[in-house]
This record gives sequence, structure tokens and C-alpha cells, in this order.
Amino acid sequence: MVTQERPVKPRLAATCVVLRDGPTGPQVLMVERSRDIVFGGGALVFPGGKLDHGDQYKIGGRYLRNARALPHITRALAIAAVREVFEETGILLTRSHSAKRPAHNRRRAKLAQQWRERLAKDRCDMDAFFRAAGHYLDFRDIAYYARWITPQGMVKRYDTHFFLARAPQGQIPTHDGWELVSAHWLTPLEALQLEQDKQVKLMFPTRMNLRRLAKMPSVHAAFSMMRTESIVPVLPQLEKVEGRVMARIPRNAGYGTAGLVDRVAL
Repeated sequence: MVTQERPVKPRLAATCVVLRDGPTGPQVLMVERSRDIVFGGGALVFPGGKLDHGDQYKIGGRYLRNARALPHITRALAIAAVREVFEETGILLTRSHSAKRPAHNRRRAKLAQQWRERLAKDRCDMDAFFRAAGHYLDFRDIAYYARWITPQGMVKRYDTHFFLARAPQGQIPTHDGWELVSAHWLTPLEALQLEQDKQVKLMFPTRMNLRRLAKMPSVHAAFSMMRTESIVPVLPQLEKVEGRVMARIPRNAGYGTAGLVDRVAL
């Protein structure tokens, strides 16, 4: 933690929690960040990244379905979340105008080969992808889930918006080998146990959202919950308790009612 006279303004970012139903409950797609990455290096995280200029403009209504009631910035952040999943794992959450469903794995792999690196290196944007691939984003496939803001005093700060997404059937995730070094399907409890066993590192918002997801019996239940709940922004208030840095979050944010205080890995 770094104390500064003028707080750093958080940058808008989006994270996508990709879910599928497994034998013992919902599984979430998690990726391990390279240890060379400055922010969250070596951590097990959900796919995500900063909002790009191309996520916010140009994309017409033909390429967005069931999004009319959403604010412009929410649509842009959802597009960013979907783009980041594609860049980082090759999983394609968009649908084809011709097939009206997510791409099967062979078609998805071909699109990933053509577009993944170009998007990641800002050689094109999602508007170009939608037009060339004949795809669109159906907002029934995603749901706004949470919003976390990096505490004041940090050198890098993000205003991160989390989205749930249903995993398309038959698509196999592949990590990019640069920013990410592995990709896994895990139940929330499995991921939390890996941290407890000191096999992985989880960032504080990741850990808290895994705990929240662990209460969901199915993907349908998770989506149903988010269709009715409002999003309460979480800006953790850092405190020192018995020599450890802890964080207090709002009671009504959906993570329990005790005004939760939890150990933070900074």
C-alpha cells in the first residue's frame, strides 16, 4: 500500500465469471496470471482487463441483442469482458447471425486463430470482429454481477465491473501463454481450497466472489439471483488489525451481513 496526497483515479475494467454446471455444482473458468505481470502477477483470477476505446464506440444495434435497457457504459464494459475472455482463453461468448448460437469448437478455434492476437494487440476492435465474423452479443447470455474498486492509496487502481456468463458447450479454453500460463475449470470451493493449501494465490475480490458463488446450486440460480439484485459498489476500507492489513466492505453488497472484515493480500 502506498499513501499519496492525491489519490490515483481508478481505471475502468471488466471481469468475466464464466460458469458451467458440473457434477458437484457450478464450475468457474479461472486463469493463472504470469508472475511477470505487475498487477496480480502469479494469481488465479477470472479473465478480464481494462476497458478499451473500441469497446465503447461504433458497435451498432445489429451486433447487440437484448441490451436496449442497459446504460451505454454497462454495455461497453460487458463487451470488454467478452473480448477479454476471447483474448485470454479463446472462449467465444458471442453468437453467429447465421446459426443463432455460440460457435462450435472447430469454428471457434478458427476464429480464435484469426482474431485473438489482433484484438489483444489492439490491431482491431470488437466492431471489426462482429462485422467480419457475422457475430453478435446476446445480453441474455451475460449478467451484471458485481463492482469492486481498488482501495485509495494504491499505486494502480481499477473500477472493475464483474459479469456472469454461461459457458458455451463444447468450447475448450486455451491460455495465451504470455499474460496467462494456465486455464482451469474449478468449483468455487476447489479454488478456495487451493488457496488455503497455499497452492495458488487469490486476490481479495476474487476470493470474496468465489465465496459468494459457492452458495449457488446451479448456473441458472446464479443468473436468477442477479436478475433481481441491485449492484452495490464495493470500495474496501483498509484497516490494521493485530498487525495485519484487513478490509471492511459494505454490509449490503451481497457478501454477508456482518460488515465483513477479511485478510487482504496486497
